Amino acid sequence: MGWGTGHGPAGRGRPTWSSEEWSRAAALCAAQFPAVGLWAFILASSADDYGAYGGALGIACLLVTAPVVVPCLGLVHATLHIMPTAVLARLRPPHWRGPEWIWHLAASVSLGAGAAVAARTWWGAPLADTAAWLTGIGVLPVLGLAYLRGRRWERGIWRRSAGACVVLAVLTGLAGLALIDDYTPP
Repeated sequence: MGWGTGHGPAGRGRPTWSSEEWSRAAALCAAQFPAVGLWAFILASSADDYGAYGGALGIACLLVTAPVVVPCLGLVHATLHIMPTAVLARLRPPHWRGPEWIWHLAASVSLGAGAAVAARTWWGAPLADTAAWLTGIGVLPVLGLAYLRGRRWERGIWRRSAGACVVLAVLTGLAGLALIDDYTPP
């Protein structure tokens, strides 16, 4: 995936990542956040027994601030989750074979599960739900980086990410319509 190593023999040293790879990871992470937020909103709305969905002003504010907030969230997510996952996958023993994207996906899942255990320990968060969310948000960027390996997409990666963001949000909204029932008074 374009990672280099520090000084020393091949396979030794401190694994690093290029700025091109980091930018790709940030764009892929940013593409999924509106869909993730919409899905969380739909789940919260469908759990409300009284039909007080509310939140329209909050969603309107998010639509206004999304062009600034979403790339920043993507950058933070790439820095804290996706690129350390890449380092973990590169540190595997050389005699372990298999497609590189499988190792990156396994490292992403293990990092997300480890973060879920930490959240459970420190804040009492539900383990299964937290693990599902934290591992789930790592899958799309890892698979996207595997797809982009060897391709020259430096130019326009953020525009493509914005397009994917809109498509994912629309598909999430359509899937979420099945969860929201009509209001029936108690």
